[in-house]
Amino acid sequence: MIAWSKAGFATSLAVDASGGVHISYYDGTHHTINYAYRPSSGGWSHYTIVKIGTYGSSDNAIAVDADHGVYILFFNDTNLQYAYKPSGGSWTISTGISGAGTTCQGLSLAIEESGGYRYLHVGYSVSIWWGTPNLKYATKRLPYGAWNIETVDWSGEVGYRNTIALDSEGSVHMSYRRGTYYSILRYAYKPKDGTWTNYTVHSQAQTGVYNSLALDPYDGVHISYYDGQNGDLKYAYKPKDGNWANYTIDATGSVGMYNSIAVDSNSHVHISYYDDTNHELKYATDITVPSQPLNVNATPGDKQVVLTWDAPASNGGSPITNYTIYRSNVSGGGSVLITLGPVFTYTDTAVVNDQTYYYKVSASNSMGEGPPSGAIAATPVKDKGGGIAGFELLAFMGAAAAALILARHRNIKR
Repeated sequence: MIAWSKAGFATSLAVDASGGVHISYYDGTHHTINYAYRPSSGGWSHYTIVKIGTYGSSDNAIAVDADHGVYILFFNDTNLQYAYKPSGGSWTISTGISGAGTTCQGLSLAIEESGGYRYLHVGYSVSIWWGTPNLKYATKRLPYGAWNIETVDWSGEVGYRNTIALDSEGSVHMSYRRGTYYSILRYAYKPKDGTWTNYTVHSQAQTGVYNSLALDPYDGVHISYYDGQNGDLKYAYKPKDGNWANYTIDATGSVGMYNSIAVDSNSHVHISYYDDTNHELKYATDITVPSQPLNVNATPGDKQVVLTWDAPASNGGSPITNYTIYRSNVSGGGSVLITLGPVFTYTDTAVVNDQTYYYKVSASNSMGEGPPSGAIAATPVKDKGGGIAGFELLAFMGAAAAALILARHRNIKR
């Protein structure tokens, strides 16, 4: 997607209600916080938000509100700030968050829509210059409310990498790093109007360095994280009131640093992360291409073939956007005849009678094109017409003979 040097060095990702993908990221070459956007169907657009000063940080976090407004949190020259862009509008940058601290890293951001108001929820690691970091949590009612700040965890250099999310009950969830080089992956939970409780998700050393958390529509907890010992992108999942399970997502080269996770309204997982081997921004999802269309039929006619099919058994987790028809004059071949929208029939009129044609149909979604169906053969033929058998011969006979044949034919039918 983006392949210039150090693009994606730090990333954060959000998916809006329409399936649009939003990514904030740090460009290490130009020292800027950038923004990338891809609608549910279409290509990527890229924007530069702000240039980071001498005492700033590469860390950033992104969130999207119910009106598709975008918020990006960043730390620039001792100021913890956020940029905001309403849907269809321009970017504005806030002043610093009062009381945030001298240095802030490991930024995370969530938005709550409650009681007709909108709230920002911020997680960050704060220290006084090179002191021991504490994990902090701040919340503010938009647009003019005051910041309320509290401590989540303060034991053993915590919070340098953290993410935050709110569930359907207004409870707060955070994942974060505890420790330095031998850091482990931790998780904190605070019910609405309650107190914080802290847990260990993965106790292996170097698993908490980079992590990201998101919730699904059923309040299941999803965490992507980097396994520093093996250089792998990992994933942990806990259903509501359930137990943690851990998986490896990408183990090709050194991958998974600066990861960010989001879960869409259909519970599908999206992860952006940095490929340190190739210096690229990468994207992973559990959405796949569709399976092949079902019940493909080809009905021949006079100088035409009518094709019909049914939707695939699996759409791969994303709506079908196109069907592609392949045609060939030989079995096993095929080139694209036409690409259609989400329809289930097509009439091929660019054919000649008595020639056999072979057809395949494939389906596509936001992830790409799936495998084609098996080949179906059809041979268009000339329409012989209906009516009395041998009627065409009557034109070559005399009127009397023709009348006699017709009379005899009517008597036989009686």
